[in-house]
Amino acid sequence: MSELHQLAKTAGLLANWQPRTVQERFIVFAGEALGEDYHSLIGDRKTHPLALHRQIAMAAMRIALHWSYPKVARAFNKRCHGSAMHAVKVVQVKASM
Repeated sequence: MSELHQLAKTAGLLANWQPRTVQERFIVFAGEALGEDYHSLIGDRKTHPLALHRQIAMAAMRIALHWSYPKVARAFNKRCHGSAMHAVKVVQVKASM
């Protein structure tokens, strides 16, 4: 859980937050399966387990929802669709091992 998310949760700011859009629901679902929270997956932290979990979630979104790379990248607050392309490539390589 990100420090900012933990601080906001402690302050009670996120107590009533509910995912509203398809992308938010998908990221919450993927986060639950991977042991991460929504705000960590869309955040900027690049620690190894979190980055890998974000890549898996991005690849899953691309495959399951048939979204374009730019749309997937925007869902995860990334400016460049290259992040989504790289995520799919990493997951494909790891899956073929």
